[in-house]
Amino acid sequence: VGGAPLGKGDLALDKFLDAVFARNPSPEFFLENWVPASGRRETDVEADARWLHESLLNIRERLSRRGV
Repeated sequence: VGGAPLGKGDLALDKFLDAVFARNPSPEFFLENWVPASGRRETDVEADARWLHESLLNIRERLSRRGV
């Protein structure tokens, strides 16, 4: 199992959001990163920040398409 920033992995994000909004028109979202460890703290922290930034851009873009 490997990770990826939200919207870049195997999750069909738009279909997932369709299912979420079908059940709750005003859901809360929590993003969690699982960046592969490199063994270097500084590298891992930088990678985590990049993944979180990319994930936030992706979810915001998808939500803005929905008028959220």
